[in-house]
Amino acid sequence: MTPLIAQQHDTIDLMCWRFYGRTQSVLERVIEANPHLPNYGNTLPLGTPVLMPDTPPPTPKPTLSLWD
Repeated sequence: MTPLIAQQHDTIDLMCWRFYGRTQSVLERVIEANPHLPNYGNTLPLGTPVLMPDTPPPTPKPTLSLWD
C-alpha cells in the first residue's frame, strides 16, 4: 500500500484518478482500505493520509473489428 496525503479540495475518487489513472474497480478497494475516511463524495481535509492499495492493471476491453 502506498500512502498519499490529500491536497486541497481532494476527494477519494479524485485521488484514485490521479494515482491510478482510473476510478473503476479501484475506488471500492481504496474505501475498504481506509475505513477512517468520511463519505467518499465529500472533500477530504487537507493533509489527510489515504492508503492506496496495490491493484492489478485494468483488463483491456475486447475490440470489435468491423471488417473481418
